[in-house]
Amino acid sequence: MIEALLRSEGYDPILGHGGQEGLELFRKYRKELVAVILDIRMPRMDGFQVAQEIRAQSPGIPLIALSAYLGGHDQTDALMKCQEAGFNAYATKPFSVYPFLDTLATWIESYKKHR
Repeated sequence: MIEALLRSEGYDPILGHGGQEGLELFRKYRKELVAVILDIRMPRMDGFQVAQEIRAQSPGIPLIALSAYLGGHDQTDALMKCQEAGFNAYATKPFSVYPFLDTLATWIESYKKHR
């Protein structure tokens, strides 16, 4: 669903299946990437771990957390973990499409200006 949404908006997403694959793809394509969207719950490496690795390699790239995990009773703890891991923004699933796209576009614009 996210891939179709991003493609419909003119983005060219690169999809990884799981944290380790996502990190490998980041390393391979990092010079071409303008943002990274990570789910929090992924096999092998969770989104927090992947975000920390990406942040260490590319301090300025926008990182957006996208997960149902951020909602519910543990939301405060999850949001603190997002900040600690280096995420710039987060969205909880299910999410509103236009606020998500606006957030993504804002962070990408800022990144491109300071790149």
